[in-house]
Amino acid sequence: MSILLAISSFFGINKTQQLDVQPTQVITPTISIVEVIEESPTPTSTTTVVVTAKPTLTKPKSTISESILKTFFGISEKNTVNSILGDPTQLQKYEQEFYRKFLNYPIPRLAISDSKQLIAMPSMNGLVICTGEQLRKLYNEADGIEKDIYYKKMDFDCHHNSKMQETQECQEWRRINDVNRAVPTKGSIDDEIARLQEEINAYANKKNFYDDLLVKYCPK
Repeated sequence: MSILLAISSFFGINKTQQLDVQPTQVITPTISIVEVIEESPTPTSTTTVVVTAKPTLTKPKSTISESILKTFFGISEKNTVNSILGDPTQLQKYEQEFYRKFLNYPIPRLAISDSKQLIAMPSMNGLVICTGEQLRKLYNEADGIEKDIYYKKMDFDCHHNSKMQETQECQEWRRINDVNRAVPTKGSIDDEIARLQEEINAYANKKNFYDDLLVKYCPK
């Protein structure tokens, strides 16, 4: 019996089988977390420069324009205006006629819309370019000269010109201007007439009054 048990034991008969079960190894995957830091672009300090194109000021090539023909010559018909502006001979004639208007008192005034505006003015030597600002200064001085001329002319006409003395214009002028006027003697009247005539003639013969102002305020 012992021998049978030994043989059975040798061949594994009647032997309780034991399984050597090894514990399952749980492998937890290692996740490497790499922190990615995105670099924001370095702000670049930039200055936006807005370039504003300056308006180009075009110099007029003639003192005569559509507005001059309409305002000073009463010509507004489009075909006639275009004919004059497109014909050098006619244009020159109107330029000369326009200049002659500045030899009388008061001198014509042109409209000024902008101090930097370029305005073509007639002169004894041809076209002169003035800015709006220069022309305003010219007009300011002309105002004073013309008031002085007007006063002397009215003083003469309303006291010594028999054709003008009793006109309504002279009566009104004397009412305003003769308040403090001394009554002249016979000798002083003659002297006054001679003085006034001399001053008026000096102004009348001073044809370059306007041209002198152009030279002063609108030099080339």
